[in-house]
Amino acid sequence: MLQFALFCCENYYPEGGWKDFQGTFATLEEATAAGRAYQNESFGSDTVVLLGRWYHVVDLSIGSVVEEN
Repeated sequence: MLQFALFCCENYYPEGGWKDFQGTFATLEEATAAGRAYQNESFGSDTVVLLGRWYHVVDLSIGSVVEEN
C-alpha cells in the first residue's frame, strides 16, 4: 500500500472528503510535488491565488495531514 494520499480542490468548488481524493504516492516528496503541480496546472500564479487552490497530503500510516498548502 502506498503511504501518502493527496487531496486537492479549489476553495470555491470543494467536493468534500473522498471526492477531493487525487491518488496515493510512495513518498511525501512525490505527493507534495503532485499537489504543487495541481495548484499551478494551466493557470498563472495570479489566477491560482484568486482561485484559492489547496492540497493536503495525508500520511496513511498515522492518519494525519503532514503537508498542506
